[in-house]
Amino acid sequence: MKTLVPYFILVVILLLFMIGYGVAYRLSNDIIIITVTRKERIVSVDRNRRSKYLIWTDNETFECSDSILFLKFNSSDIYGKLKIGHKYKVLVAGWRIPIFSMYRNIITIKEEKK
Repeated sequence: MKTLVPYFILVVILLLFMIGYGVAYRLSNDIIIITVTRKERIVSVDRNRRSKYLIWTDNETFECSDSILFLKFNSSDIYGKLKIGHKYKVLVAGWRIPIFSMYRNIITIKEEKK
């Protein structure tokens, strides 16, 4: 029985971390206005060939990926609607952490009329 205690504590710590991260990510959302200057699909060179959508704006670089926490599963559609030179009101979530190549995620978009 003594040998199970450290594993139980580790599982509890991992669950608390996952829940805490999910809550913090969900609360990190912000609505901002952006102007798209460039967009690109980046494909990794490892054998999994994973890809992600990056969107460069006048102030910051963003990612457009699916998010279980926001029930967002249409990242390809959102990425396809973004046009270079156009202005959008976007809901973003997450944090920019350069050391991990993490970007804030674009959750929703609405084109701003000129």
